Amino acid sequence: MSIVSQEPDPGRTGGDQRWDYLSVKNGTTVAAFLAAHPFGVWCHHDYGSKPCRIRVTAGAIPCPRCNPDRPAVWRGYTAIWSREYRPMFVIVTEDYLEAVREIPIGSQVKIARGNKVYDPAVIRAELWRTEPLPPSAARERPIDLMPSLLKLWEDADLTKWHTESRPAPVSVTPVSPPADVPAAIAERMAGWVRPSDEAIDAKLDESIARLRHQGESLKRGRPSKNGTHPPAGD
Repeated sequence: MSIVSQEPDPGRTGGDQRWDYLSVKNGTTVAAFLAAHPFGVWCHHDYGSKPCRIRVTAGAIPCPRCNPDRPAVWRGYTAIWSREYRPMFVIVTEDYLEAVREIPIGSQVKIARGNKVYDPAVIRAELWRTEPLPPSAARERPIDLMPSLLKLWEDADLTKWHTESRPAPVSVTPVSPPADVPAAIAERMAGWVRPSDEAIDAKLDESIARLRHQGESLKRGRPSKNGTHPPAGD
């Protein structure tokens, strides 16, 4: 009996879907297919976008990056299939969210960035070939960006919390999101229970107060609760 030819299982490593980050260079355009609408995460800027732990864990763990002078910003991690059908994702800002929501899943799109360094990625529906996205069992599965995002963020504490709190995959089904996108995507797609505004504010105040206390301790040269510091001037 001959060995039967088998199909590969693209986009999966060690049981998890692997979605690679697509970096679009300034002044360039990339052709792709839209795989899902944006998965919203409130982030801080710290050598790239890093998630606000308080928001994404519903206050379960503190966030060392919270700063009243640099509030968190919304980022939409958007799954696409490249022109070679590779599973990838790009990041869009809140300004372009409405436009992306109007694009049907599976549509041909072009992703562009302006010439300025901080110009965001823009996704527009645009035909770039005559044939549509072909059917594939691999592309019909629910999309799970979380393992790939955790790898990108390199946040050990957040990864540990996610592993312990969410043993089942967090599936992002490719459907049109509701009107209140940032809150609804976090609740519906990730299974998080949104805390009250008062609870979020309390966690933020707690983190800010702790950071300020540590800063004052460093200035005075006195020990803080997190360790002993040398006298000022040494």
